[in-house]
Amino acid sequence: MKGSLDGPSKIGVREGLADEKVLYNLAHELAYAYLHFDKGNTIADPRHEEYEEQADRTAHLLVAYIKWQRCSERNRTKMAVHTF
Repeated sequence: MKGSLDGPSKIGVREGLADEKVLYNLAHELAYAYLHFDKGNTIADPRHEEYEEQADRTAHLLVAYIKWQRCSERNRTKMAVHTF
């Protein structure tokens, strides 16, 4: 991710990744930006690995929630069709 939350930011995702990996990468970068926007240069920070782990855990949570939402929406649609 380049930029900061004070100005324009960009998240780059490598081409050719599976949708699942793209979703995870975006979730990780967004989580990192949200959790650590006030930390300055986190790459040079001694706690960099800790910050990465926090972003990873948050990304896994976000991806699990998105999958759960998709599953719930499909089940609600099926239930609505079958209740008639």
